[in-house]
Amino acid sequence: MKNTSTKQYKTSENLAKILGFSGLIPFIIAFISLNFHVNKTQVLEIIIIYGYTIIAFLGGIYWGVG
Repeated sequence: MKNTSTKQYKTSENLAKILGFSGLIPFIIAFISLNFHVNKTQVLEIIIIYGYTIIAFLGGIYWGVG
């Protein structure tokens, strides 16, 4: 008899990794766009706002657990 819980655990672990690393995509795109002729201050402001948003959600999760 196969253990289906181990397979389900690996699937959810892979999904968590994919979702976690996909959160880096806006940072990567923003840093790549800095090499082109765009308004650099506006791109950096977007990166900072996006980072603050992620930190706010993580703080909310921490606050909820506490």
